[in-house]
Amino acid sequence: MQPLSEAFFQTWHPFALITGLLLIGAVANSEGFFEWSGSKLAMVPGGSLVLFACMMGLVAVVTAVLNLDTSVVFLTPVLIHTAKSRSIVTKPFLFGTVFMSNSASLLLPGSNLTNLLVLSGHRTNGIHFASMMLPAWAASVLITMLVVAVWSRSELSNDSGATINRPEFVPGLGVAGIAISSVLVLALQDAAPWVLLLGCTLALVTYLSGKLERAELQDAVN
Repeated sequence: MQPLSEAFFQTWHPFALITGLLLIGAVANSEGFFEWSGSKLAMVPGGSLVLFACMMGLVAVVTAVLNLDTSVVFLTPVLIHTAKSRSIVTKPFLFGTVFMSNSASLLLPGSNLTNLLVLSGHRTNGIHFASMMLPAWAASVLITMLVVAVWSRSELSNDSGATINRPEFVPGLGVAGIAISSVLVLALQDAAPWVLLLGCTLALVTYLSGKLERAELQDAVN
């Protein structure tokens, strides 16, 4: 039993950080942040290649700041929706999201669970880690973008140029959570407990707020 408890105390930090980041991402998604971002990028002029590059840039940033799991879960449907709004085949955006989420997960400790497990025995903050990984991260992002673009050049050549209406979006708890968690991951050597606490708090507040709104709506109907 003792080895099990020792293993738990040695490895709980990465899972706590990932859980907190996923909760923050869920709150941001419920507020429409990712859909708004994707719709805004869909209106970028310059053709399908420019749109693809912008979307891959979004995936890279979200992956680095939150983590690859959040990026894949929340951005994949956004990119597919954006591609369809421009009558572009979704394949480059679908595969690009998956590949870029992995490639861009090098920059920060919280970007990838593997980073956290490797660093579990070392005390280093996000800024120091990012400074060491920045060249490799930039090269990985650029190569991934170029490879997928060349591989899917025939699909990306078909662009109707049509745009979609940008949905209304008011920054809320999700955006604040993303900003605060980014600062915590960069500044602290062990941000896991604080990010988990932040994620749980935001998720609880969002849930209670939604429940209160539904109750008020029901009262108004009755």
